[in-house]
Amino acid sequence: MDAGSYDPRLRGHIRGLDAIRGAAIVAVLAVHFVGNSHNPIGPVERAVVHACTFGMYGVDLFFVLSGFLITGILVDSKPKADYFRGFYKRRALRIFPLYYAVLAVLFGVLPFFVHVPSLVDLDKHQAWAWLYAINIYDTLQHRLAMPYIDQFWSLCVEEHFYFVWPLIVWLCPRKTLERVTLAIALLALAARVAGAATHVSDTALYVLTPFRLDGLGLGAYLAVRARRDREGLVDVGRAAPYLASAGVAVIIATTMVAHRWRATTDVLFAARESAYVLLCAALLIAAVTSPPGAVIRRVFDSATLRFFGKYSYGLYVYHHFISYYLATHDTYDALGAAVGSHPLSVAILTAAGVGVSIAVSLVSFHAFEQPFLRLGRRGQPSVPVKATATPQASG
Repeated sequence: MDAGSYDPRLRGHIRGLDAIRGAAIVAVLAVHFVGNSHNPIGPVERAVVHACTFGMYGVDLFFVLSGFLITGILVDSKPKADYFRGFYKRRALRIFPLYYAVLAVLFGVLPFFVHVPSLVDLDKHQAWAWLYAINIYDTLQHRLAMPYIDQFWSLCVEEHFYFVWPLIVWLCPRKTLERVTLAIALLALAARVAGAATHVSDTALYVLTPFRLDGLGLGAYLAVRARRDREGLVDVGRAAPYLASAGVAVIIATTMVAHRWRATTDVLFAARESAYVLLCAALLIAAVTSPPGAVIRRVFDSATLRFFGKYSYGLYVYHHFISYYLATHDTYDALGAAVGSHPLSVAILTAAGVGVSIAVSLVSFHAFEQPFLRLGRRGQPSVPVKATATPQASG
């Protein structure tokens, strides 16, 4: 998601929001290129690979950020006559061109040049991708069942959210919306725990929209809460340590209980997911509200993270074509045998895969996506929309 107009009082925090997006995509790249590598050798490599598996929570960070930014846009746009048209126009021009262009190449062009058995099978079920229903198809198959594009499940979750959320924001007064957003986050947690307790499939709990709304709902709550009054952002900032502490406490408690009573592991892990959502929310708040000179502010002033944040959408879409191939064709072991070091092969393939992903994303953004972004911004005021507290994003 691209950052657009911001409240003038938050100009010092724009970098932090861009870097949050960058941190999320770096985490996703880590899990797909390193965390999914096979047969790690030695305790150091095993520790690194295990640490990188936590990159899966980069998706939760994306969800919290999306809820925060999109709700901010909608709340600040409510007085506008083009509230619905303007929002859907910007979202469509930001999301659809790249998404559908990739599908068109994947299903309409590549079959004429290459024959990949997994793509042939994927072609039979492509309607689910065109309809933004990959996560529903995965649920029916009880696994991530879309080779090369299985990461698109999270784009489906966000698109479902974008489709209905403008109407809810438009219908609810601010105080009501604050309660609604918090209720959505809590209900998603309750649904996930209840689903685990009743043996709903792990895949459904991981990818199906109702079970993944806690991040989007919590991000939305923070956006609305920050607009309560002129001190709203300050109040939200004070919540970061409490959210982080609560998240850590839940992770520790569920780990200890799961270790003691194995039978309750599924339910506890379902609850633990929301603990990581709390940590993501705390990180977002800290990036937005930390004062100049603070350590976290310096981290999220990083030019590297902001670079990854700028091109995060393309990176998310493109990288898994490479990482999936590497993980399913024994490339790590083969290169490791050739160079005499498995850790070196992982490092080489990760650097190459990320490098190619960046190159493709750069070309895609500047040659293909930017014209649509300019079209989405056409007619918007050049002066930032005045808001109480939080930043906005625009297509």
